[in-house]
Order: sequence, then structure tokens, then C-alpha cells
Amino acid sequence: MSKLVTILVALTALCCFAVGHGYHPDMPSDSPGKEDWATRHMIEEHHISFFDARSFFHLHDYDN
Repeated sequence: MSKLVTILVALTALCCFAVGHGYHPDMPSDSPGKEDWATRHMIEEHHISFFDARSFFHLHDYDN
């Protein structure tokens, strides 16, 4: 029973992160629609305008 509770708590926590990682249309952008997905994501979700591919990967590499 406790294993099931642990799994349910973990899934609930993951769902909260997924829901919190949404779209924010009110975020300002210098050229809306002109950026690629990674650039829009970094600006809207992480408030980072300047980054390189390596820093993008390290920020999103959950497996290490």
C-alpha cells in the first residue's frame, strides 16, 4: 500500500511541474513569432534571453 502512495505522490508532483510549464502570452518579446521554439521557451519559461546550445542542454538534462 505504501508503494502505491509513493507512486501517486510522485505522479502528482510531476503533473504539477508539467502544468506549471505552460504558455505565457503576456511575456514581452522583441520579435514575436520569429524565434525558434527553444528561444521562446527560454524567454517565456526561464526568463533567459541569451544562451547557447550547451547551457540549454544542461538546464534541461534531468538524467545528468
